[in-house]
Amino acid sequence: MTEQLEYINEYCKLPPLEAPLYDEDADTWSLWFEEKECSWFPYNEEGLLAVPFEDKYEAQKAYLRITDEDN
Repeated sequence: MTEQLEYINEYCKLPPLEAPLYDEDADTWSLWFEEKECSWFPYNEEGLLAVPFEDKYEAQKAYLRITDEDN
């Protein structure tokens, strides 16, 4: 989960757009974010990023940590 949190802090606008969602095709749980603009950002508009977690528990734990830090 540490790698996902580092990625989120670097590339994503906080808070997440919603609680973790299950992706049946990938069999993962994901948090969705708006993409953060940075100096090397190559696009005219920001997009959406899904950060996957292997199970619901890890996704919910990350969601709670992120939303708690944001407040």
